[in-house]
Amino acid sequence: MNLNELREKIDNIDSEIMILLQERASLAIEIGKIKQSQNLPVFNQKREQTILKEIQLKNEGPLSDTAIQNIFEVIISECRNIQKNK
Repeated sequence: MNLNELREKIDNIDSEIMILLQERASLAIEIGKIKQSQNLPVFNQKREQTILKEIQLKNEGPLSDTAIQNIFEVIISECRNIQKNK
């Protein structure tokens, strides 16, 4: 595979990631509405720790567990922020 073909594959993956992130954010908004209606806090440390542990168990590389955790911490934080603001 040449450079342009590899870049095209990355562009396609980036588009898929964007779609999945937007879908995740939409679900987070719905969860936020349920939490608000039940007077539950937006932040659930136990749930977030569970998510981070699970993604590390599923990680097969080449990204390190630390890198994966860093990425998901940002995703979770942004989804938490969207729950607060909707």
